[in-house]
Amino acid sequence: SVEINPQFWVGWFATGLLHAIAGRRDEARECAEKAASMAPWAPYSQGLLAALLDEKEEGRAQELLTELRGNVATGSLGLVVYHLARGEAGAAVEWLERVVEQRTPAVPLALIRPHEAMLRKSARWFGLLKKLNLPEAR
Repeated sequence: SVEINPQFWVGWFATGLLHAIAGRRDEARECAEKAASMAPWAPYSQGLLAALLDEKEEGRAQELLTELRGNVATGSLGLVVYHLARGEAGAAVEWLERVVEQRTPAVPLALIRPHEAMLRKSARWFGLLKKLNLPEAR
């Protein structure tokens, strides 16, 4: 998608998250910076970038996380992404549970199904699927 439209921030975000999950930190960081520069307001890009900032940029990461925690409408989405990018399945599922409670409609397609292999590492995963009335992906 970013080859077709280099200004498509969602494509940069999705590619960055996949790189992060695969352990390709440099590539993930590059994509996260592009997504965040195009959509600094988007919780997805904020969470991804916060996860990929290094120790020297801890202050910037904390600013992004504080902003996400203060955003009652969509901040939880960014915190799911943050934990996905860091490989923290348990924390990602905990935030997904909050997103589900808020009834955010994009969750199953945008966050759950593409990352289910990692999320199922959490003991709470199957309870969340049941709550959403979703079958386990095979």
